[in-house]
Amino acid sequence: MDLEESDLETRRRLCMKFVHALSRKYPEVAGLLLGLSEQLNNEYMANKNENWRQKTTLVNLLITASMGNYTYRHGATDLQISNEMFETYLLQLIIPELQEAQINNLPMLKATCIKFVYMFRN
Repeated sequence: MDLEESDLETRRRLCMKFVHALSRKYPEVAGLLLGLSEQLNNEYMANKNENWRQKTTLVNLLITASMGNYTYRHGATDLQISNEMFETYLLQLIIPELQEAQINNLPMLKATCIKFVYMFRN
């Protein structure tokens, strides 16, 4: 549903739009999200099977705050973060989840990581 953008009226999508608007209007929001991202990731790492929602929230926040403009056809067309930060997110947060040996473990988290790659495909 995320990739087809058929979830336009869900609370999650509306929250993502709100954070996106805030991050575009106030660049310091990205800095606030960095602190929150560390907290969410630490909670996830403490107990992955129980706290997978924290990582899903983290990835959704990163997508929202990092994206400048987005088109359905081309994905994100510019970043609100540096290429180094983007690469760090990709290598440390996204790729390890997609390379996990147990393919059926935490499917919602894997779907969110795939969404990250899809959104920033260009």
